Amino acid sequence: MRDLPRAAQVYIFVLCALAIISLLAAGTVVLAHPEWLLSVAGIAALIAFLDLFPVIVREHEVETTISTAVKISGLLMFDPSVLITSVFVGTLLAELRLRRGNVKRIFNICAMTTTYTAMAFVYRALQGDSTSIVETPQNLIALAGLAISDLLLNSLTVSLVVALATRSSVRYIWSENFRPIILHDLSMVPLGAFITILWRLTPWSVVFAAIPLGLVHYSSRMVAELRRQTYSALMVIARMLEERDEDTHRHCEHVASHAVEIAHRMGLSQGEIEVIQRAAYLHDIGKIGMNNAILFKPSTLTPTETEKSKRHVVLGAELLQSFPSFERGALYVRHHHERWDGQGYPDGLRGEQIPLGARILCVADAYQAMIEDRAYRPAMSLDAALQEVARQASIQFDPAVVRALFKAQGVPYIAPQRNVDVPHSRPDAVNA
Repeated sequence: MRDLPRAAQVYIFVLCALAIISLLAAGTVVLAHPEWLLSVAGIAALIAFLDLFPVIVREHEVETTISTAVKISGLLMFDPSVLITSVFVGTLLAELRLRRGNVKRIFNICAMTTTYTAMAFVYRALQGDSTSIVETPQNLIALAGLAISDLLLNSLTVSLVVALATRSSVRYIWSENFRPIILHDLSMVPLGAFITILWRLTPWSVVFAAIPLGLVHYSSRMVAELRRQTYSALMVIARMLEERDEDTHRHCEHVASHAVEIAHRMGLSQGEIEVIQRAAYLHDIGKIGMNNAILFKPSTLTPTETEKSKRHVVLGAELLQSFPSFERGALYVRHHHERWDGQGYPDGLRGEQIPLGARILCVADAYQAMIEDRAYRPAMSLDAALQEVARQASIQFDPAVVRALFKAQGVPYIAPQRNVDVPHSRPDAVNA
């Protein structure tokens, strides 16, 4: 717990306090109705069992489970106190069986208890005194409200703690982890209603709910597996470039290191830094399709060869765009040779039209190229390279990124004295 940022610690503490209050209130009501204890035990046992088979969305951070449908059905069938107590007990039992750190166990138990307390309040407020589920417009409105609250509360509760713990943006964490499983989350309320309807027909018929629950669990696993395969495939492609051209591979590693340092100095979120790092590592992947005579030419390229070599950014971006989880990284690769003054390629973007990640790659790539030996020239010294980067600020490079590079290198930055019109983005500009 002490390893977490202060904000994350406070957030978890507040969740735990709310969960304890909810549990005490719900438990008091349940104990006043001993006939409800059997229902609590049954729902808690089913929740605990299903929670033992989570689908990992983000390694060590975000998971999803079909136990949500059971919790929803418990909310629809019983008093909110039964649901809240069942969620606490069921989650506690599952967490004791799963191999997790104590902080994550505590967070999961408290987050689930607090979230379903809020969801029960939303549903009861919309449902009123009605005991039906789907028979009236009010029932449907209540179910819609329940679906929205389930989607938002569950995802944002987890996204916020991950964002605070990793110093990332909530938006990025939510987009990376929960956007791909929106349909899964929304499907939980209809499934919960289906289980409730089966139960009301005859309790034994709920066994038929195992079929749709199993299908949803399987589809969620496939989505998560696709995500993992995407990043594995990207690393395979990177190794292919290494096999073909070890110098380019080594260059990309150094560019990635510079890009990460620059992004840190600019105060970007951890999630955005990860995207920039991967994009930097793969920024020259389009050279796989470059002619060997051009790629390995020991002298300066001719104008015709230079134009052909420029195609590598387009080829690289097109290759990376085929991976659904890496669209933003592909955009950075495409535009990392654009210039602040609009004289770059492939699209002639200028100023803030160029995505920030691409502007960072541009500076990191150029700086690393300057300090490397090339077949047609020797490496520049670090000081000389930095001074050249400074001279190109507001011409080739974003001056803010240049300042961040100097900070990363521990060198004072003195802006060059010149009159330069800083480009501004057009209405149709591509933004980071």
